[in-house]
Amino acid sequence: AVVYVVSGVCQPLLLTSCKIAGLADPRAQLYMLFYYAGPSLLLLTLIPRYNKLVPCTGPSFLAVVKGAVVALFDLTAQSLNYTGASLAGATIFALVYSSVAVWTAIFSRVFLGRTLNALQMVGIALVFGGLCITAIDSTTLGDNVALGTLLVLFGSCMHGGTYVMSEGIMKGEADRLRFDENAAIQAAVAFTGFLLWNLAYTVPRFDSLVQQPMGEAGTTIAQALTILSAFSLANFLHSISFFHTLAHYPGGSTSAGVMKGLQAVLVFV
Repeated sequence: AVVYVVSGVCQPLLLTSCKIAGLADPRAQLYMLFYYAGPSLLLLTLIPRYNKLVPCTGPSFLAVVKGAVVALFDLTAQSLNYTGASLAGATIFALVYSSVAVWTAIFSRVFLGRTLNALQMVGIALVFGGLCITAIDSTTLGDNVALGTLLVLFGSCMHGGTYVMSEGIMKGEADRLRFDENAAIQAAVAFTGFLLWNLAYTVPRFDSLVQQPMGEAGTTIAQALTILSAFSLANFLHSISFFHTLAHYPGGSTSAGVMKGLQAVLVFV
């Protein structure tokens, strides 16, 4: 849980470093390629389990499909979130996105039958309320607040749902995934998607999307690789600790949702 929170705090700070260094053009999605590159390396740990000389001990085909579907679902959610953020602005985004903890608690109750006690409900309300207060202090609004808010609302709801679905496929009766298998499969699916985007869109426009912004920021290739590698490492730690939290931490996805709010608070600090 500590690694999950600390690595989650590092992520937006490193993303800010990417922006300062001219590496975060949203059209290029280069930083997201590195973001998923780290945890996708966990896929290598599954190869020995399919060695033909020993009985197959890796995840079943159906389990892999389940993990891939959840990954695609979350990619859609995050696309809605960040598109909505650009339309509604930082104030609305921070306010609505902090509802992930609330959505996670609701879906955990409906689909996993998890009942929250009074103290847990107060904790969720405090985190959500605190983030609302910090959002009020901002005056940054986008060009299309109504549409952006709607997109972030749907995206946050879906993102909270992925917490519960990820926990569910690790605790089902059949075709379950271990936490490291789940992390590997979901990261690999996302990495493949961003790799295809970079090959098809970013590479032909690499000079205008990456090289020119780097030059304007005075960023060297060594500095760029250092920042992107740190971003990749932070998400590697965050991903594996996130799925471990879902599988083994008391409260599962609900606890992870509340910790996500805690991460946002600590980022402000």
